[in-house]
Amino acid sequence: MARWLVSYCPHLECDWTRSGAELEIPCFRIYPEDEPHRWIAETNPDLPPEVQEESAFIIAEALSKLLGV
Repeated sequence: MARWLVSYCPHLECDWTRSGAELEIPCFRIYPEDEPHRWIAETNPDLPPEVQEESAFIIAEALSKLLGV
């Protein structure tokens, strides 16, 4: 089984307060190294970015250890 990795995949929304601008909403995905398109989890964009990132890495590390990588 492959290692589990984390990638930063922000959501983009239109910023109605500035013409043509977008808001970047932080989000992280957890996926197997050999199949990045098959992500299994995404962090809650309502949480602070630091909490999301730390949680994503904890999940990825736990999956890697649990699945024997």
